[in-house]
Amino acid sequence: MIACVTLKRKISRRAKPGITLAPVTWQEYRALRTYRCHPDALRYDDPDRPLPTEAEEEAWWQRSVATGRHLILSVRRPKGTICGLVHAFDFTEQGRCEIGIHVFPSTYWNQGIGSRATLLQMGYLRSQRKVRCFMAQTSVANRPAIAMYKKIGFQETRRFQEGSMHWLVLEYTLEDTFCPAL
Repeated sequence: MIACVTLKRKISRRAKPGITLAPVTWQEYRALRTYRCHPDALRYDDPDRPLPTEAEEEAWWQRSVATGRHLILSVRRPKGTICGLVHAFDFTEQGRCEIGIHVFPSTYWNQGIGSRATLLQMGYLRSQRKVRCFMAQTSVANRPAIAMYKKIGFQETRRFQEGSMHWLVLEYTLEDTFCPAL
């Protein structure tokens, strides 16, 4: 079972302390579908890709999340309100994985929640899964996400096009002294 982790230091003057990462259940993930399928959340996603049905998502959950191939943690505010999800997948034996973040509803955007949750996630994956190199992929139009990843220290490594979407790949390799929870 995954323990909760909490970021104890502020990332910026505007940041509010106290977000927590915690395991998310299938029931919580399913209940968050309204936010994950909201036009605000989808504006940077591939418009040609159909949204999965609930049955398809549950089958994916059983195949990927329940088996540990895909890690999803909820991002919670101090009173336990879920305000996002972080996820990690494509773990390699060389200590690499791909990560992502979803903060919702949009009223929580631009408050530093994404960067704090991403740093917490990276610290957790470093200590629990021995991950040292992180990759994030986002639409080139998603300027807020790109700015957040670059603020943390990610570097752009490549761009590519898939269908009508233009994507950006960013990477970050942890130093041995990385410890965001101090």
